[in-house]
Amino acid sequence: MTRRGPRGDIDQRVILDAAMRVLKREGSISAVSLRMVARELGVAPNAIYTYFQSMNAVWHEAKERQLGLVLPAATPDTACGRCGLRGLLEGIAKTHSGELLDLFQHQSRLGQESFEFAEMLLSYAQTAGVAPRYARNIILIWLSGRASLGRQRHLENERREQMRLELGGGYPLEAEANSIAADDDFETEITILLNGLELYCTCGNDPAGKLPAAAN
Repeated sequence: MTRRGPRGDIDQRVILDAAMRVLKREGSISAVSLRMVARELGVAPNAIYTYFQSMNAVWHEAKERQLGLVLPAATPDTACGRCGLRGLLEGIAKTHSGELLDLFQHQSRLGQESFEFAEMLLSYAQTAGVAPRYARNIILIWLSGRASLGRQRHLENERREQMRLELGGGYPLEAEANSIAADDDFETEITILLNGLELYCTCGNDPAGKLPAAAN
């Protein structure tokens, strides 16, 4: 239930919306302060404390809300653990990449939606070659890592290629790496991740996840 305080023009939802706008604009949680969110709303910082004890509390509720919005739409209807996990991660990491992935890095505590998400990961990982809890942890680390990489401008293909050319060219392997589209990068990462977890396709819809012949 949305909590309202003495002001009728702001509530938890309005504050969370403002925090997400500022996060999208600034690019990282570490760059966002409570004062910035208050400025976005046109209120004094103390007004936010009526609803949240700290920015950590704001980010916790923001992550829970974002997961609550994303999970129903991103959860695939399949009995195949690999395809289910692939669909879930694609729905989160591609459709809601920036802000939600950043929020994954800021998990000071877990709420109901976080446990719902973890339960899905554990369910899909039941047939993995590693213990489901290891699979869950590796996946969460990968999601957090994507958030970190997204903030490293020197890792962007276009920027790296520009700097390579400014040095007179050369470095053919770097040029080849820079030519790979971001979407291809993502698909490759997912394949490597799932294969590394030994989570193979049981429905035939993912040829890259076919059980190796030696394992048959």
